[in-house]
Amino acid sequence: MSDKLSIGGAVGVTALNLVSLAFIDHSPSFARELFLGYFFGSLFGQAALAATWMGLAPSGLLQRVGIALGWIASLPVVAAINVVVNGGPGGSAVALLTLCFVSVWAVLSLLLIAFKFVTGVSLASFGNREKPTASRQLKMRDLFVLMTIAALLVGGAKLLIQRLGLMTSEASIFAFLAAATVLFLTPLILSVLLERYYLFAVFLSLAMIVTLTFWESSLLAAFDSGPGPKLWDFVSINTFNTGLVLVVLSLVRAAGYYIPVGRSQTAPAEIDATD
Repeated sequence: MSDKLSIGGAVGVTALNLVSLAFIDHSPSFARELFLGYFFGSLFGQAALAATWMGLAPSGLLQRVGIALGWIASLPVVAAINVVVNGGPGGSAVALLTLCFVSVWAVLSLLLIAFKFVTGVSLASFGNREKPTASRQLKMRDLFVLMTIAALLVGGAKLLIQRLGLMTSEASIFAFLAAATVLFLTPLILSVLLERYYLFAVFLSLAMIVTLTFWESSLLAAFDSGPGPKLWDFVSINTFNTGLVLVVLSLVRAAGYYIPVGRSQTAPAEIDATD
């Protein structure tokens, strides 16, 4: 697949998904969990992709900020159009949803920028013949540490919420879902874009997401008889936001953009741009 075709595919998938969110009925009489998960999961996924662009794109700061802000600003517009077309909750619900995915975008952007600053890693291109130095290569141990931190944070949040009884409203539930999205998708975003070992890293990331999704779903047990999201809503949301990010970033990687990976912890890695 050519680089231009891959980039066009990534842009096309992102745009088609965004347009579909404006018109899809997210609460039909059948397969409600599926459509609800597609709607909310895609919004969170779009926010994560906008954050990936903001944090890792090999472009100038003004271009990254301008596109990212336009991207994230389109999400509440899409949500509002959907409410007008299909009915449903009013402005307060759209405002709550907007706050959630804007928070996902802002926090994930900062995490990726901080990660790039600390590790010295940035997105490179297979077409760039310059070999990255050892200080600009991601070590697999860095990714494992990040996955461990994400798992510990989700576990700590689960314990804290249970002890303090914080899950008292839909607002707090969706705030938790937004936070979980950041923790789940950060390792996945980095894994998909790895120069090497990416299949192994993606498998580990997906295994972590599946495990933690079912683990933290116990937090929703108290709301099984209420109006809040249910277990399969949660599973569906995580499935679609993960799927969108995985597909789009896989196409970006196929276009030749990657995160350099060091071959060892002791010797500088000489990475052939044609690997």
